[in-house]
Amino acid sequence: MLDIKQKNIELLSKYEPKSVLNYFANLCNIPHGSGNEKEIGKYIGDVLRPVSKEVIVYPDGTVYAYKEATPGFENKPMICLQAHSDMVCVKKPGSTHDFLKDPLDLVVEGDKLKTKDTTLGADDCIGVAYILDIFTNKNVKHGPIEALITASEETTMGGINAFPTGVLKSKLLINLDHEMTSSICLGCCGGIEISLKNKFNREPSNELTQHMTICIKDGASGHSGNSIRFKIINAIKEMFWLIKTASENYKLALVSIDGGQYKNAIAADCIATIAIKSEDYEAIKKIFVDNFNEIKKEYFERETKLNINVEKADKKQDPISIKQSNDIIDAYNSVVYGVFSLNEKYNIADGSNNIGIIHTKNNKIESDFLLRSLYENCKHRILNSILSAFYGTDFTYDIVDDYPEWTPVIGKNVLQDKFIEIYKKTYGSEPVSFVTEGGLATGVLAKKYPAIVAISIGPDIENAHTFDEWASLKKIASTYEIWKEMLETI
Repeated sequence: MLDIKQKNIELLSKYEPKSVLNYFANLCNIPHGSGNEKEIGKYIGDVLRPVSKEVIVYPDGTVYAYKEATPGFENKPMICLQAHSDMVCVKKPGSTHDFLKDPLDLVVEGDKLKTKDTTLGADDCIGVAYILDIFTNKNVKHGPIEALITASEETTMGGINAFPTGVLKSKLLINLDHEMTSSICLGCCGGIEISLKNKFNREPSNELTQHMTICIKDGASGHSGNSIRFKIINAIKEMFWLIKTASENYKLALVSIDGGQYKNAIAADCIATIAIKSEDYEAIKKIFVDNFNEIKKEYFERETKLNINVEKADKKQDPISIKQSNDIIDAYNSVVYGVFSLNEKYNIADGSNNIGIIHTKNNKIESDFLLRSLYENCKHRILNSILSAFYGTDFTYDIVDDYPEWTPVIGKNVLQDKFIEIYKKTYGSEPVSFVTEGGLATGVLAKKYPAIVAISIGPDIENAHTFDEWASLKKIASTYEIWKEMLETI
């Protein structure tokens, strides 16, 4: 894969800011999915060590660094620059990319920096690249600065949860995990991730002898926080709705179901096998196709590639018992999904739930849910509503992660004022003060360091957590100039 690595570096050497994009290319050459950040952590530590007074690389790949002020800037306030090094690993169906060993294959199309068939990981290695450049670029003037680059932000917030209190000295923090140039992020939702398992028994059937496979694929997908309120299909949820619709007039049983790639991405694909009576095949197929076509009419604006395939399948295993199959279908069909509540003040979904992954393994159906809210109480109301949907089934669940919200404080502070000042000078308009549905490490930091004042900024990144993710090269450059000026003038 050395040819791809070199190609990545040569490709981005054509664009500005060259130093930032060179770091980004090097980061893309190192596999860094959540839970696999040790190598990228070592690289980050190696870059920062020659220019920093202190560098700590933690066992999980989280990196802390401190650099003294540029001469003459010693009296400026200390600022912490914060990002995360892990990425969401989603690839296009049929892609042979191995996220554990392959470099990302970077592509530029006009202003779009993207990859061939995978997530780009600009969320958040663009932020990491900014930090590496600021620490190593002799032309950037700044006061004393700290860097905190955390691991496993996209899954368990593991890096920031494990990061000890008392290390950071800064009272100001710039998080670089925002994805919209025209806004300044001042708060985020917290989240609960649960892993749920449904046990079942298989029973041979002399009646349901024909197996049928239904495949929904090529959904638009999207970030389960920022995109949950849009008209985007969750293929897992729609699969259960279609199966439930067919079961209203025809006897059937679930055999298996598998879908989704990542718990905080809206599922773009799902494949299910059901057992039916052989004489009902054509009628049930028509129900699936006709209802699917109606769904496409409803979601036409974003779901331009979504399609379905229904065909007969060879029997490989017995179906789930009729009663358990019906109970499981009813549970997933009725479980709360999408927007639970809207916040009119901030114009966001401040309560939501996503079914990100589902798999059939032996005698269990396992699924991952990620629910979010600005309010702790609301998170647990959503959790209880999910559990209520499964009470008629043989299920267990584990809370994999429970991370806090970053309570919005939309008012005047030195970071906000400075960003607005420079943004207005650059673009001639004022940025929007924004609260995100997504989770940020800032929420955990705000609990560990209550006195810290924080903002989150970043360049335009579209379709994060999908294989259509891209970042704007122009906005990478303009955001870099804004926050470089912030450090020099604050």
